[in-house]
Amino acid sequence: YTILGASWSSELFDLGAVWATQRNGDAVHLSALVEGAPAIVPVVFDGDGLELYARVNLGRFSLLGGFVDYAPDAIDDRIDTDFRVRYLILGGEMQIRKNGYAYAEWRIDDSRGAQGNEGTSVFTIGLRYGFAVKGLHGKF
Repeated sequence: YTILGASWSSELFDLGAVWATQRNGDAVHLSALVEGAPAIVPVVFDGDGLELYARVNLGRFSLLGGFVDYAPDAIDDRIDTDFRVRYLILGGEMQIRKNGYAYAEWRIDDSRGAQGNEGTSVFTIGLRYGFAVKGLHGKF
């Protein structure tokens, strides 16, 4: 694995980027026939990926976005030639209590599975609560 990353934060912005490349470091599990019987077969591959993150802090409200693009370098014949993980995240978060937040996020998916299935775009809403636990050695 080789991974390079950088981040930058200010009162208004949080930005981050990570690029990674790996050799024989990832696997997919494919449905196949093995000696005439259905089976799940692991296939190991090389891959490269990029992840970008941005957050704009506007007091009690934040806007966030992200992008992921990950694909194999050398494709095994058993893996679909268009296999990739690629999606965009757009969202927002509002502080409703000291450590409580309401959020909404939309994942716009352009992925393609290892056996040719298309990715699924989703919209989520929810509540998040952040907390810290004090133990023998302080917060963790």
